[in-house]
Amino acid sequence: GGANVLLPFAFHCSGNSIIESADRNWDARDSPEERSDSKLRGRDDIREFQFPYHWVWYMPPSAVEDLKEYGLGCDWRRSFVTT
Repeated sequence: GGANVLLPFAFHCSGNSIIESADRNWDARDSPEERSDSKLRGRDDIREFQFPYHWVWYMPPSAVEDLKEYGLGCDWRRSFVTT
């Protein structure tokens, strides 16, 4: 993808939204669902989202996969993240 497209795709990772979501995950870490007997699938993955840097590391590549499946035409070689 991107051979006939000049425009890159940018991801904006706003600090406030990420920090608020990370704080909510931090506050919920001791909820009943987080106990060792929980059947919640992906519990360990969810726990990582209490750290703001994990959002920035995880979300853009995940979004690229989704956008490619959607068929978005852009030059992925030039994509970038802004803060």
